[in-house]
Amino acid sequence: MKIFVAPLNWGLGHASRCVPIIRRYLCAEHEVVIGSDGAALDFLKTYFPNLRTIELPHLDLHYSAGKSQVATLVSQLPHIIKWIQKDGEVLERLIEKEHFDVVVSDNRFGLCPKKQINRPYMVYITHQLHIILPRLWRWLEPLAEWWHRGIIERYDECWVPDNEDINVSLGGDLSHPIRLPQNIKYIGPLSRFESYPLVNKTTIEKGRVVAVISGLEPQRTLFEKWVRSHYSNNDLIVVDGKSPYPSDDELYDLFSRAEKIVSRSGYSSIMDYAVLDVLSKAELYPTPGQSEQEYLARLYSF
Repeated sequence: MKIFVAPLNWGLGHASRCVPIIRRYLCAEHEVVIGSDGAALDFLKTYFPNLRTIELPHLDLHYSAGKSQVATLVSQLPHIIKWIQKDGEVLERLIEKEHFDVVVSDNRFGLCPKKQINRPYMVYITHQLHIILPRLWRWLEPLAEWWHRGIIERYDECWVPDNEDINVSLGGDLSHPIRLPQNIKYIGPLSRFESYPLVNKTTIEKGRVVAVISGLEPQRTLFEKWVRSHYSNNDLIVVDGKSPYPSDDELYDLFSRAEKIVSRSGYSSIMDYAVLDVLSKAELYPTPGQSEQEYLARLYSF
């Protein structure tokens, strides 16, 4: 089969959790084509240099430097709507040209064809079945979930990278809403480290702090500055999420030797830490005003 895998370019989390999916398709001897934009596409090129890639419409978003992201994201809504429309239009042209059998969209909301002729099997990946909004906007959560459910139900399947049993869930309420779309399939956590052994606790170097810097600007740079200042007296190693990207082996070695891991509380990072059994030594700091990350940081505040 010919598979098109296309993650959202919003940080590197969506791209990184597509790595095991692409690997599984390749192991099954399917043809895989990668589609994305910006840093997410560059990241996947380093993992799969021999695979063909297609650049999709660019989603160029930014955060505010303050504690709320609502006004900043609302101001970018016209751009987001145009991007959603462009993604769908580009996909329809690609389907006519490439004849994909399966399209896997990781949170690219518009990557679903309107035309039913020659439509491939459409898969959508998300862990945010329950939308959490800032306190003052909490009354809009039902509307936001209704909108997202409408997107999900346009696809043949929606893969949720989490455990179906909420008692062993990594996403908590995010991936276990009261009302589930009918096409949901829980596929378990996704991590590029899934083939690695659990980290050996005897390799920890006292005082070693590994900081993983990620996310949209300007919050990415603000977080890096805070980390360098706050942990200046520690044996600090900063992984800044920029090219050239460290290999999985290099990151595994860093996580193994770290006494403490400092990062944003993104869901893909949490999946990586859980798979390697280093979640207990992770200090998770949410992007200010990013409600999903704030929820996850509270959930894992050991």
